[in-house]
Amino acid sequence: MKISYNVDKDLKAIFVKAEGTISVNDLIEIEKEIINNQHFESGLNSLVDFTRAKPADNVNFHSIMKSREFVASIQHIRGPCKWAFIAPNDPAYGLCKMFSAMSDGLSIESKVFRTTDEAKKWLGLE
Repeated sequence: MKISYNVDKDLKAIFVKAEGTISVNDLIEIEKEIINNQHFESGLNSLVDFTRAKPADNVNFHSIMKSREFVASIQHIRGPCKWAFIAPNDPAYGLCKMFSAMSDGLSIESKVFRTTDEAKKWLGLE
C-alpha cells in the first residue's frame, strides 16, 4: 500500500494517489495526515486517484460506513468542498459510489469518475 498526496494552494486542491491494496483505515490515516499538514486549509477540493489501487478484502459496507462517520467528524475542518474519486476498475468504482451515496448531506460533496479528465472538469481543474 502506498498513498501519497500533494497540497496545491494555487489550484486550491489536494491531489491524492493510491497504489496497491488499500484499506479504509489507510484512507482515514492519510486524511488525518492531510488535515494536519502545514499547507492544508479549509475548503480545498480533493482529487483522489485509485487508478493503480484495489480495495483490500476487508473493505465492505461496514468499513465504508466507518469511513463516512470519520468524514462526518472532520467536515467542519475540511469545510465545504468537493472530493472527486478516479476509479476506472469496477471494485474501486463500486465502493467509491457506495461512499458517495452514503455521504449525501455532508458539506463534502463527492462524485466518482472513470477518467481523470472527467474528475478534473468537475473540480474546475481543466
